[in-house]
Amino acid sequence: MKEELETDIFELNRQLGVIVNSQTEIQKINNNYERALTLYDEVSGKIAKFISEQQKVDNLENKIARIGNLSETVDLKLQRITEVNDTIQDLQVRLKQLEDLHEDMVSRYERLAEKSKKNL
Repeated sequence: MKEELETDIFELNRQLGVIVNSQTEIQKINNNYERALTLYDEVSGKIAKFISEQQKVDNLENKIARIGNLSETVDLKLQRITEVNDTIQDLQVRLKQLEDLHEDMVSRYERLAEKSKKNL
């Protein structure tokens, strides 16, 4: 009976050692799990920040594209205004020529009218 008790005690001690080792392993696994959760939270936060920054970049790219389109529109309108301005300047030169011609004609007419009065 003593031998049986010693064997049982030895077996209990062995099982107790296995349990202690198992508890240590469980604690290590639990620590690793908590570390993994912390890393997951950090990565999730960084991904969310990256996505947010990517959306800001996309918005800026869209704004830059709109500014580019607006710039092209402004350039076209400026080109049209320049063309209209050139046309107006040409018309002003032609008008000045016509005014000068009109003055010359009026002057000739007046001289002819004076000659005609003198000849009468």
